[in-house]
Amino acid sequence: MTTNPFGDNPYQSPAFAAETASSAISAEDRGILRKFQQQMLALGVLWILLGLFAIGLGVFLLFPTSPSLSESARSVLIGIMLISGTLHLLIGVLTCCKQIIAVYVGLVLGYISLVGNLLNLNLCALAILAVILVQAHRVIGWARHLKRQGIALSTKP
Repeated sequence: MTTNPFGDNPYQSPAFAAETASSAISAEDRGILRKFQQQMLALGVLWILLGLFAIGLGVFLLFPTSPSLSESARSVLIGIMLISGTLHLLIGVLTCCKQIIAVYVGLVLGYISLVGNLLNLNLCALAILAVILVQAHRVIGWARHLKRQGIALSTKP
């Protein structure tokens, strides 16, 4: 005899099953879930803003304003800015949709950007990147904890 996860009613709404599953979460795990979702949303919004900024800068570079750049150097810079901006925008949207793989990809891009800014000694960008990388590692740590507890990352706290 098979057991029905919805109890006696086979036509019970799946939302009811999700509510009963989320009510079994401990108070500590609820707090971690709430922090995880808030910080993941903040990280996604930050990546979206960085992506929009990079795309805007790439579009701005389409117009020849600086005679100091050669045409080939300007086209390479435009390509890098547009590709980087599009990737960050996509990663930000996927992070807001609670896709943990997007956080890993964003972390890799963050480390690549960290190396580039370290070579140029760009201290302001290094400080911002340090905050982003710490935040991404915290989100990944909370996601691992929640998965170990058997809690879906999209569960409502």
